[in-house]
Amino acid sequence: MHSAVVHLHGFVAQFVTEEVTKPASDLSPLAIEPKELIWGGASFVVLALLMRVWLYPAVKKGMDA
Repeated sequence: MHSAVVHLHGFVAQFVTEEVTKPASDLSPLAIEPKELIWGGASFVVLALLMRVWLYPAVKKGMDA
């Protein structure tokens, strides 16, 4: 494998002379990763709880005043 690394003012460019092959399983870029689904769901639950406990009472108190 032939390769070259060039440093230019903090930027690094790497050149590889061998061909890049596609993976055997042609995955869709729109496929949902399980980790992303878990993190997104957990973030939503935390945000919903914070809004229910902290934000909603403050807004209701302001509307009642």
